[in-house]
Amino acid sequence: MVSTDLELLIINGPGLSDIEDRSEGPSISAIGHACADLCEALGIGLDYRQSEDEAEVAHWITSDAAHCQALIVNPSGGPSATSADYQVALDALAHLDKPVVEVHLTNIFRTNRKPLQGLSGSAGFVCGLGVGSYLLAVAAVAQQLGVVRAE
Repeated sequence: MVSTDLELLIINGPGLSDIEDRSEGPSISAIGHACADLCEALGIGLDYRQSEDEAEVAHWITSDAAHCQALIVNPSGGPSATSADYQVALDALAHLDKPVVEVHLTNIFRTNRKPLQGLSGSAGFVCGLGVGSYLLAVAAVAQQLGVVRAE
């Protein structure tokens, strides 16, 4: 395994801090540890974050995503479609020239939720696999960054 200077930013939005309490799976911290283990094995640095504050999540997307080589985002229950922060963040995501993957623990299509609008064409999407959604997204990003080869 060749070590790289690649940095992956994973951002988790509102509504994820209590997923363990709602019996929807492991804690957000446990998901972070699983992602960190995979990133370490792949030689990718990881910056893993979660916030209940929609504006903070939008700020991370618009400002901090510029300093990483790839981004994985789980917007969860937010941002709201009417939020000005949301619109700015979507615009920033749509114009990032790097791998971007939206993830969800559950299958959002079974609950009539929709993926982030504005990401089509510029991002991947994984949902319904629990922690596996994140790990599959990390593996896909590693492939897109040339860390692992497609077989």
